[in-house]
Amino acid sequence: MTSATASDSASQAQNPAPSSSDKTSANLFDSYPDADFILRSSDSHEFSVPKLYIVHSSPVLAKSVRSPSVSSDGVTSHTTTSGESEDESPFDTVQLPYSRVIISSLLTFIFPVSTVLPSTTEEIMELLSAAQKYDMDTVLTRIRDRLSRQDPPFFRAENAFHIFSLAQKYGLRDEARHAARSSLSISMTFDDLDEQLEIMPGSSLYELWKYHQRVRDDLLLDLLGFRMIGVREALKD
Repeated sequence: MTSATASDSASQAQNPAPSSSDKTSANLFDSYPDADFILRSSDSHEFSVPKLYIVHSSPVLAKSVRSPSVSSDGVTSHTTTSGESEDESPFDTVQLPYSRVIISSLLTFIFPVSTVLPSTTEEIMELLSAAQKYDMDTVLTRIRDRLSRQDPPFFRAENAFHIFSLAQKYGLRDEARHAARSSLSISMTFDDLDEQLEIMPGSSLYELWKYHQRVRDDLLLDLLGFRMIGVREALKD
């Protein structure tokens, strides 16, 4: 089994496919009650939702909703009225650079429905990245809380290198720190890293190696300090 296949298998085992109730919650966004606004995914799926929820959850998206433009975040906003747009949409539309899977999951952490996590580690990290990109502090907290209650844990030794690499890619500092801690039980030798070299960029591997080195140096200083203050002798007495 290749490292990529092993990673996918681990992701699927860790994050099972959504239940029927989860799918029902997500499908609500195809036409949510009192919808007056459309979010369009990168794969052209449209989510009809109340604008108020989006405005209150994200100051970044709120600006796009109020000022039709193409922002530096890749958010395209179109203000339309019935009969004036190409698709005859009666609602304002905002195009987001994320797939249907990511947006539908994100919406479950915004609206009062059952929360749904994507099925793979890569998609979960992209979900976190989207919440961070749009300054959704409350949503980001809710996603991380959900991940902290995963069984088996989301962060563990067998996926630590993969998550650390993705966290570096998306600029997720908290996730990078948790993954780095989970990796401490793994020796940073070429024999242990053989499979990781195929899925982890050299820059990320180097950052992780420096973290391991700092931890070892700190532990050594603590041990030396412990010996110098004579605690061992005091305990003997």
